[in-house]
Amino acid sequence: MRRRGLILLALAGVLLTACGGEDAAQKPAPGTPQNPLQALPNPTGTRVPPTSEVAIEKDRASTTGQAAESRSEAVVREQKRVQERNERARAKRRVAKAGRSSAGRTVAAMRGQKSPGPSASRPCSLVSKTQARAIIGAAILEPVEAPQGPTCIYQTKSGRPYITLAIERTSYARLQDQISKRRNIAVADRRGVCGTLGRPVLYVPFGSRRVLSVAGPCALATRFAARAIAHL
Repeated sequence: MRRRGLILLALAGVLLTACGGEDAAQKPAPGTPQNPLQALPNPTGTRVPPTSEVAIEKDRASTTGQAAESRSEAVVREQKRVQERNERARAKRRVAKAGRSSAGRTVAAMRGQKSPGPSASRPCSLVSKTQARAIIGAAILEPVEAPQGPTCIYQTKSGRPYITLAIERTSYARLQDQISKRRNIAVADRRGVCGTLGRPVLYVPFGSRRVLSVAGPCALATRFAARAIAHL
């Protein structure tokens, strides 16, 4: 009996082995429609999944949006630069217009205003440049008024001769005592004196302790003095 039981168990094992081998041989290959592969979950959070077409489109749309935004910012910056440039140009035109208007008003005011007459405080106004040129007989530079005195200096382009003219507040008697080679002269309706004080000089008294002083050759100084006295 025992032997019979062992035989039956052995037959059962052979039958089971035959059935399992038949199932494995008949099973379709992995990846076929009959036995498809199963997707596995992403094993880690840092793994980048394969890029899909949807992701590519989203990425392209984002890039296009950034480019459009950059172009928009560039346009805004350019418009701002143009506006600032136009503002500067308008400001320059306003300043230039204001300058022309001010100059025009100044010229108009000068035309409407009478020039001050000759004055002892402005010796260059006593003998004009044109009159000085006629007296000297040569072209002269623009007369220069020196602060000491004040004194007006008339000088030819060559530098010789040059005449100085001033109104001094001093004693005529003291001045004529200082000069050498003194000789009396007539200047218009007044009496004066020519002499030398380092260089030729002429003195003509007028008013209260005021003396017309002209430095230069006596003949030229006398003619300058006659022109100046006409305004004193």
